[in-house]
Amino acid sequence: MKFKIKYISKKLPGGYIGMNAESYFKIYGKKYPYAKNVILVLKGMSEDLTESTIQHEKIEYELINRENMSYHKAHIISNSLEEV
Repeated sequence: MKFKIKYISKKLPGGYIGMNAESYFKIYGKKYPYAKNVILVLKGMSEDLTESTIQHEKIEYELINRENMSYHKAHIISNSLEEV
């Protein structure tokens, strides 16, 4: 999927600095208020953290969407791939 990035001015409820459609539904139990291909990212972060967050959200989205993983499991895998 071709993702679009939308920068947000403050953290999401729960302190999240990034979010994708699949995780949003799993975390908040509500329909994502943006198109499914939009990733939310907190603006004002370093370039490295911004890129890392975007990659994390893309991986997490695909794991939940394609593999039907829970948010928690997809989040752990996404985090582990960041550390490589």
